[in-house]
Amino acid sequence: KFSTLAYTTLLEWIGWGDHRASPADELDFEDELDRVAFDGDDMMKMIYRDVILPLKHKTCTSFETTFLRRLSDEGIRRVGFFLSSSTQLMDLRILNVDSGHLSLLFPEPIQQEQSRRFSLAMFQVQGFVGNTSLTVEDVRSLSRFLQNEVTSLKQFHFTNISLDDVALMQWLKDALTLHKDSLYNLDLSRCNIERGFCEGLRANLLQHGECSLRELNLETNSIDNACINTLCEGLKHNTSLQLLNLSGSTEVTDEGWRLVEKLIYDTSSIESISNSNHSLSEVLGIPQNILATTFITQILSINRKMYVRYQGFGESTAERALPLRRREKIVFYLYSEQPLNVLNVELFSEFDVKLMPCILGFLVKRVNRRWGSPDNSMSLDQSCIYELIRKWNMPILYQFPSPERVRMTADMNAIISENAGLLKEVNRLRAENAMLSSKVTNLESENAALRGKNDHVGKKARTS
Repeated sequence: KFSTLAYTTLLEWIGWGDHRASPADELDFEDELDRVAFDGDDMMKMIYRDVILPLKHKTCTSFETTFLRRLSDEGIRRVGFFLSSSTQLMDLRILNVDSGHLSLLFPEPIQQEQSRRFSLAMFQVQGFVGNTSLTVEDVRSLSRFLQNEVTSLKQFHFTNISLDDVALMQWLKDALTLHKDSLYNLDLSRCNIERGFCEGLRANLLQHGECSLRELNLETNSIDNACINTLCEGLKHNTSLQLLNLSGSTEVTDEGWRLVEKLIYDTSSIESISNSNHSLSEVLGIPQNILATTFITQILSINRKMYVRYQGFGESTAERALPLRRREKIVFYLYSEQPLNVLNVELFSEFDVKLMPCILGFLVKRVNRRWGSPDNSMSLDQSCIYELIRKWNMPILYQFPSPERVRMTADMNAIISENAGLLKEVNRLRAENAMLSSKVTNLESENAALRGKNDHVGKKARTS
């Protein structure tokens, strides 16, 4: 990793003078192809002996190169040829990459069966300078290597390389998607990442049920509020990511940072708090003014808790910690705007009854106990449990009718029964009234007939 000047100074300091006693001067290349590819100054010969030969003879499990810029195209192809057969590698770091290097280092196999299968614990590609631009063939070769020759990738660091081209981003996203179940550390710092790439991360990685990603580094990218919104959408139901690095995201405003807070602590309702993200425990890059005016610091601290189980059980698992974090966040919300020892039960007016056992269990355990940090002596009074149940605005509790519901139901049934009797009586009276009306009509008809007959008899009598 030394420059030529530093190497020369080192040789002079240890007494080798003008390299006359340097072992590199006496080094013989193993074959003519190596001589053509790696012949050069003493530094190049030392690199060949100490770095390239172990790779060639498959005696190393890690390989790091910072010297690609010192090699000719033929030398880079030669290194790539050695890499293609070094399936024992677990750690591969390619630093100081420049445009055109990757296409030479990862050429397409002549025949598909020549492809090797790597299982890499670490794979790093770093640009020579900030925002190094790669060619289309570079990213295509890298993507092909990740998709066709790597079976398991755990850590991938791709930094100092510009990804402002849609095609480049798509190839890289497709390659990373194949390793979603093994990749736990993804570093994409200083890559000019914008919303399009964040959309790919959300759809292909973060939202996927098999996502195993624990650390995501997006430091110093073109991240704005739209990107933050996209990432938060992807992390809403993600239970694996623990660290998100957004340092250097100067385009994100207060509105964007509030979205991060809402992701881990959505206070629109108690149920929304329960459905928040309880796994993300560290977010880097949040401005101090946001941390001072929000509860992000406190909520991230809750998300880091593992809740050690005493009595010989050891630490709890992540699966057990999630519901405990959920409960503590709800209690934190109930107290965050309230005086000491006061429980705001009105907040439960729209609360899903399925969450009630969790809240009651959590509160009962903390009646008359200290809650929180040593300097925050919050404790619950027993009356809060009574008030919570008494004022809970739910018609059904634990799927059984409440006493008030039973009383109201009995009264309503009595009223309905009485109303049915009255309705029956009304119908009977209406029928009787109709019958009487019919009789009255018949009597009136008979009376009219008798009157007509009497008038006729009287008229006849007068005439005679």
